[in-house]
Amino acid sequence: MYARAVLISAFSLCLAGCEQVFWLHPIAEGANEIRDSDLVGRWVSDDFSDDGALVIDEEGDHYRVQLPNGGGKQPLIFKARLVSSSGALFFDLVEQDGGLPHHNFWRLEWRQERLEIELLSESYLLDLLKSRSDLPHELVRDSPDDRLFVITAAPERIREFLAAAPPAAWTDRTTLRRAE
Repeated sequence: MYARAVLISAFSLCLAGCEQVFWLHPIAEGANEIRDSDLVGRWVSDDFSDDGALVIDEEGDHYRVQLPNGGGKQPLIFKARLVSSSGALFFDLVEQDGGLPHHNFWRLEWRQERLEIELLSESYLLDLLKSRSDLPHELVRDSPDDRLFVITAAPERIREFLAAAPPAAWTDRTTLRRAE
């Protein structure tokens, strides 16, 4: 299904012939970080029926998020921090053993047995960065078949951007339910 493909592709490093956006800085900065043990657990979706579950554990001062990777591949593992900003909740994620460290952001809503996740749309970001954008960034790799934009905005500016991002900036919502 589309939502499953978006979740997996958003965190996979692409091969030649792609455009990517990396976020250099986190949005988590101590005072805006929150912890909620109700988020911990196994979350399943029809999208994950053959590949397991999204697993969230508490690990020291952060969460450990395990995302099914499909086709019997090893799951993707992220270090995550839960952030409250402008009335919304976000996961600030960094893939473990994922090559060049960079941040990804999920917008979250959860109510006891239901977790909803939206990702920033990479195509929206690419269009924004290719046009005149006031979001600080650098084009660090630019060849016909490989472009890499690195967003260099400070954490506060990223939080402002996320809070003001229009609906078009987010992927379709993926709804998960707590596994029994």
